[in-house]
Amino acid sequence: MWNLANTPPAGDIGKWSKDVVAVTNYGNVFSLSHFNGECGGVWQRPEKFEPGEEVKWWTNNPED
Repeated sequence: MWNLANTPPAGDIGKWSKDVVAVTNYGNVFSLSHFNGECGGVWQRPEKFEPGEEVKWWTNNPED
């Protein structure tokens, strides 16, 4: 099942989530984590991200 980026994977506050499969607004696919902070969180941004690229969808990694 695919999830919107604004409903990130569950995880402990102050820690990175497990890796998930993420699709960006540019149609690129990455294996990424989401950092869960006290006041929200942030998606991992690999060097291969282009300016303006952001996660739009994610699903559990099929290897898990």
